[in-house]
This record gives sequence, structure tokens and C-alpha cells, in this order.
Amino acid sequence: MNIPLTAALAFLSRLNPNQHMTSMKISAFIRNNIEAILQEWEKFADLIQPETGDMNSEELRDHAKRMLEDLADDLDSPEGKHEQVEKSKGQNPKSAFGSAAEDHGLERMRSGFDIIGVMGEYRFIRATVVRLWTENNPLESLDPYDLIRFNEALDKLIHEAVGSFSAECGRQARLFDTVLSSDHGYILDPDCTFIYANKPMLQALNISLDELVGKSHFDLNFSMASEIQNNVKQVMQTAEKLRGEVKYTFSSGEERYFEYVFTPIFDEEKKIQAVAATERDVTDRMRATEALRESQKQLLAVNDELERKVEERTRELQETQAQFLHAEKLSAIGKMSAAFAHEFNNPLQTVMTILHTFKKWGDLDRVYLDLAISESCRMKNLIASLQDFNHPSAGNKILTDVHASIDSVLMLCKSDFRQKKISTVRNYGERLPRIMAIPDQIKQVLLNLLNNAADACVPTGGGEITISTWQEEQKVAIAIRDTGVGIHPEKLSLIFQPFYSTKPEVKGTGLGLSICHGIIQAHNGEIRVESQPGKGSTFTVLLPIK
Repeated sequence: MNIPLTAALAFLSRLNPNQHMTSMKISAFIRNNIEAILQEWEKFADLIQPETGDMNSEELRDHAKRMLEDLADDLDSPEGKHEQVEKSKGQNPKSAFGSAAEDHGLERMRSGFDIIGVMGEYRFIRATVVRLWTENNPLESLDPYDLIRFNEALDKLIHEAVGSFSAECGRQARLFDTVLSSDHGYILDPDCTFIYANKPMLQALNISLDELVGKSHFDLNFSMASEIQNNVKQVMQTAEKLRGEVKYTFSSGEERYFEYVFTPIFDEEKKIQAVAATERDVTDRMRATEALRESQKQLLAVNDELERKVEERTRELQETQAQFLHAEKLSAIGKMSAAFAHEFNNPLQTVMTILHTFKKWGDLDRVYLDLAISESCRMKNLIASLQDFNHPSAGNKILTDVHASIDSVLMLCKSDFRQKKISTVRNYGERLPRIMAIPDQIKQVLLNLLNNAADACVPTGGGEITISTWQEEQKVAIAIRDTGVGIHPEKLSLIFQPFYSTKPEVKGTGLGLSICHGIIQAHNGEIRVESQPGKGSTFTVLLPIK
């Protein structure tokens, strides 16, 4: 018949009610024979010490010695009935002795022991103490109450050590899984074989932990097995974290991209025991990045095409503008064609008369010959001015003499001004510097402004046009003032707009001042206007010297 420990304790307590208040014989035996017990222990330790553990035999022996001393102290401590009942259940109502067993379990777990090895240590102590007692005291049997307390103390230590061992294993597993959550997490030993993997990793591989442990990426037919193995070796050699990306092809044929971090795991001596790996699925991000890269590529292609079309269109507009400027010049010349014909006719008639006289009489006074030569030079210069003005613009800036440009244009306007009863006054500044400009475009501006000034003087029956020049800081100023009809103030802000004219009937294109404004702006200059109705207008052009 089996008698429960609690009932046996109660029975023994009645037989010897003061027994539990005195020192236990087994505790004294353990203290007196601790070296003999440890010698037996060393033989046992060789059998249970893990090959990969970080504890040597001396450390194991020290732990065992502290465990025996804790056990003897527990047996020496008095206990009441409540404590007897709790210990019979493998529990300890006091914390002092339990903490030692818990520390022992934690140390064994961290040193690579399994739970069977931890329990084996305590069972070996039980067997060794009983055997050595029998060998040393063959005529004296163990006190029953002593023996029960001895067994209870060992059971309590086993319970606490195994409990702390299991709790720490569970805590680390939960911590590992919690930190990694949906990320893949696993631990590889120095041989690159799995020793742990969390649930997401196991689910991705469709394998259990028992099936995975001990296998390598090669065993699982990973396409990137060589790269992963090299990464682990690099971490083992450098003792530093390694980050990167890897592509997995699963058994279903699906390809997924993962961002990984390999982290070395150190022992107390700062030696690397294993490598912890975390992998985060970044397939969606990679695909989004690739899609963005492709979109950017397409956008660049579209942008290049747009830039090509813009350049082509700009070139066409520039060509059109040049043609338009040239057409405006021809228009200005066309307006003055009658005056030009008259201007050519006068010297031509003079030359022809002199030639007819020479033919008739055969002898000609030198004065008439000089007059013929002078009139011929006059026509030559007029033709040169027309050719220079009529030639399409090359668009190149060169050093330009402003006074020479004004004189050339005035030569073209001379006959027209005479017919309209307009006189000219020139107030040229001294030592006026030459400017960097496109000569024919500057002449076009001057011709337009002079023609407009002449047209403004016609309604008054003639007038005066004054051309003045001077230097204004780093600019050259050209002012053309007329005594014509003037411009109303409300119209001054509109005169440079395309197709706007203050004239009663629009002549030509109606773009003269707009073109002038554009040319001056292209030269980084400015054009100003001042006018009073009935008194005339002054247009001032400012052009940079350089």
C-alpha cells in the first residue's frame, strides 16, 4: 500500500515531534563527504557536459559544490507543517533556496544543457549520497524522516531548476518571435545549419521546427544557398552585422525578395556561437521601385522627345522671327521707295547731263568732271547703305559705331524728309564708345523710329527731328525727338504691343515698335518714350556698351 508523503511526515512527526527542529544527519554527512561526492560527480559530468557548451569541468564542479551546500542548508533549516506539505508537492514557500536552483537551471540552459541533463544532475546526487551513506555506515540505516526531507529537498530543487530552465527557453523563443513578428527569423550555427526558426519562417518553408533543425540551405535546395553561406562566414570572421537583399524561389515557383540582417551571437567570452538572421519581405517594395524606375525611364523618354520638339519648334520660331524682321525691313524700305527713286534720280540726271555735254562738245571743264564723280560716289554710298540694310541679319554681335549707323540710316531718309519738309539736327556726344551689337538690327530700330517721327510731323505740315547721343554709365543712349502731333497718355502703355498703331490708317504690318522693343530687349537694353499731345514725342534707346 502506497502512503502519501504528507501522511508519512505526519506519522513520523508524532513519533518524534522534536525531530524536525534538530540538525539532520544527512546534512552533516553531505558536508563531511562533499569532496567524495564531487569526485563521483566529475565522472558523471564528463558524460552530460555538452560538446558545444561554454562551461569547463572546473566550472561544473563549482556549480555542483554550491548545489550540495544549498541542499545541506535546506536540510538544516527548521520547517513547519505547511512547509512540509508545500515541499511534498515540489514547491518551496521560501525564496532563498529556490533562487539558487533557479539560477542553476538558467546557467545550465545558457551553457547548452538539455532539460534531461539538468534533471540527471539532481538524480545523480540522490543516488550518490544514498550509496556513499550505505558504504560508510553499513550498520546504521538512514533516519526515515531525514530521508524524506532529503528527497523532498531534491524534488524541490529539480522543480525550480527545470522550471527556470523551461521558462527561459520559452521567454527567449517568445521574444525572438515577437521581435520578428511577421519577419522571417532563424539562427544558424557556425556550420550554417538551422538550430531555430520562428513561425513565419517555418510557414514559408512549409516545414516543422524538428524537421528543419540540423539542415542547411543546401539541404532545402535554396537557390541562394552559396551566397547565404558566404554571408554567414563573413559575419563569423568580421564579428559585424551584415545587411543585404536576397531572392528566394519557393517550391511553388514564386519568387520573393527579402531584405536580411545577419547578426553575430556572442558568448560570455565574446566568442561567436551562432548567427541570428532576420528577413523582411520587400517584394512589393521592390516591384514598386521597379515600376517607378520604369515610369521614370518612360518619363525621361517623353521628356527627351518634348525637348527635341521644343528645340525644333524654337528653331523654327527663330527662323520665322528672322524672316519676319527681314520682311519688316523690306516693308520700311518699300514705304520709302518713291523717295529712294527721287534720291537716285537727281544725281543720275546730273551725271547724264555732264556725259551728254562731253559727247557733244568733246571737251569738259574739270569742275563738271568732279561734280560727276561726286554724284556717282553719292549714288554708290546710297546703294551700299541699301544693300547693307537690306541684307538678312547674321545675328552676330560685333563692335558697332552708333554715329556711323545713324548717319547711314539718315542717308536713306534724306529724300523722304525733304519731301515732308522735315529738317534734322544731330547732337552727337563726344568720344562715344562703340557697342557690341548686331548692326543691321540697330539700323532697323533707328529707321523705324525715324519713320515714325516723320509720320508724326506730316499732319503739322513738317517739323524737326533731333537725334542726340550720350553715354549713361555703362550704356549708350540714343534719343530721337520730333515736333509732331504726340501720343495721348492713355495710349503710351499700348504702343509696344503687336498690331497696335496710333496712325489713322494702318500702314505696313503695324508691328514696327513691337519689333523695335524686341530687338532692344534681345540686346539687354531698354527703350523709353515721353510724349505730349500737340508737342511731339521722344524715344530713347539705351544699349549696353559690352
